[in-house]
Amino acid sequence: MVEDINSNIKTLNSQKDGEENFPIVAMSMPNVIITTDINGIIIFSNDGIKDVFGYSNLEILGKSISKLMPERFRTEFFKGFKKFQSDKMLGTGKVINAVGLKKDGTQFPFEMSLSTYNVGKDIYLTTIIRDITERIKTEKALKASQLHLEDAMDLAHLANWQFDMSINQYIFNDRFYSMFGTTAEEEGGYNMSVQDYLNKYIHPEDTQSIADGMKKTKDSNFCTELEHKIIRGDGKIRYMAVHCRTVDETDNHGPYAYGTIQDITEIKMVEKKLKESVKEKEILLKEIHHRVKNNMQIISSLLNIQTRYLDDEESINVLKESQNRVKSMAMIHEKLYGSSDFNKIYFDDYIESLVWDLFYSYSIEKGTINPILEIDDVKLNIETSIPCGLIITELVSNSLKYAFPNQLKGELKVSLKNKDDHYKLIISDNGIGFPKNIDFKNTKSLGLELVNNLVEQIDGNIQLENSKGTKFKITFKELEYKERI
Repeated sequence: MVEDINSNIKTLNSQKDGEENFPIVAMSMPNVIITTDINGIIIFSNDGIKDVFGYSNLEILGKSISKLMPERFRTEFFKGFKKFQSDKMLGTGKVINAVGLKKDGTQFPFEMSLSTYNVGKDIYLTTIIRDITERIKTEKALKASQLHLEDAMDLAHLANWQFDMSINQYIFNDRFYSMFGTTAEEEGGYNMSVQDYLNKYIHPEDTQSIADGMKKTKDSNFCTELEHKIIRGDGKIRYMAVHCRTVDETDNHGPYAYGTIQDITEIKMVEKKLKESVKEKEILLKEIHHRVKNNMQIISSLLNIQTRYLDDEESINVLKESQNRVKSMAMIHEKLYGSSDFNKIYFDDYIESLVWDLFYSYSIEKGTINPILEIDDVKLNIETSIPCGLIITELVSNSLKYAFPNQLKGELKVSLKNKDDHYKLIISDNGIGFPKNIDFKNTKSLGLELVNNLVEQIDGNIQLENSKGTKFKITFKELEYKERI
C-alpha cells in the first residue's frame, strides 16, 4: 500500500516551525492558541488544547478549526472567517463569542480573539480561545443580584444620590427623580445645585436643617441619618429618611458625600395612627381609673354615713375597717390616674398617703404614736399594689387599734426594701405585743384572715416576731400580669 503523506509532513513541519518561533510560555498557557492557514486548517496548537477541548496536538493538527464547534455554528463561522481575511486586517485582533465542542461532545461558551499575519504570500490566522463558562455564570449571578437589589430598593422605596463638593451639586439617578415625582429630562439632567434642590423640593419647615446638615458633610468621615419632608412635583408632601456618608479626598477625586434616601411616608402614617390610638387608650385608662376611684369613694362615703345610724361600737368598727379597705384600693386608682405609667405606681408616695389616712381615720392624736416610714424607690404593678395596699391597711390598723391602749405612746414602723427583684415588707410597733395564745394564721379575725389570703395571693411568705412589740415580716416578688378571660 502506498499513501501520500506530504500534507502530514507539511503540517508537522509547520507545527515544528511554529513551536520554534513561539515562546515556551505560550505553549503552556491555559488558553488555547491555534494557528490556521487560509482555509482554516490547524497547523499549530499549544498544550491548552488538551485542557480545554480534550484533544492532543496530534489529534487536532491538520483538522479544520470548525471541528472545535457544533455543526450548526460552522457555516456562519466560516462566513465571518473569510470576511475577516478578505478585509486584510493583518495583525488586527477581532473578538467574537461562540460555542465550543469538546472531544466528549460537551458544549461550552468561549471567547475567540482573531489576528492575521502573512508569511510571503501566504496568510495565516492565529486564534486565542478562552473558556468563558465561569465568567458567564458570574455575569448572570451579578445581573441577578443587581435585579434583586433593584427590586429590594423598589420595595423599600430607596434611591441613591451623591453630592460633589467641588462643584456644589447633587447627582441623582432616575429612581430618585421618580420618587420626587419628576424626571431627569424635566430637570435638565442628573445634576442639580444645592440651592435648586432646597428651593424646589425640600419642605420650607426643613430647609434650614438640611442646609445646616450640608455644611457638616464637609467634615471627614461624617455620617448621619435624618428625616425631613419634601414637596413632590405633583404637590404632595412626603416624608423621607436620609442616610449620608462623606468620603475623604483622594488623588483622583475631591471629597464628596453619598447616601440613600427612603420614602417613609407610609411608616409615618402608621406611627401617627399608633400614637393617636395609644393616646386614646391612655385617655380611656385615665377615665377608667378616675371612675373606679370615684365609685370607691362613693362606697366609702356610704359606709361612713351608715355608721351614723349605728350605736353598736363593734358594728361601727366593722364598717370603719371596710371603709379603710375601700379607701386603700381607691387610693391605688387615684395614683394611677395621676401617673404617666398606668400599670405601676410609686409605692413610697402611696404608703405615706395610706398611713396618714389611717392615722386620721382612727383619730390618733399628734405626738401619741410616731410613724416611721422607710420605703425604697419602688414601683409595683396594679396586680401587686392592691394586695400590698390591703395588707398594709390591715396590719397598720391592727397596730393603731390594739398596740397602744390607754393613750400609750410609741412608734409604728413601715419598711419596704427591694433586693434582686425580691421585696421585704416589715410592719412593726413597740407596743404591748401580739397575744401569745393566738395563732395569727388560724384566727377568727377577719383582718388577719384577709392578710394571710392576700400574702398567699402574691406568692409571699409571712412571719411574726413577738419579742419586742409586734413585727410582721412579709417577703414576696412582683406578680406577673395575667390576662383576663
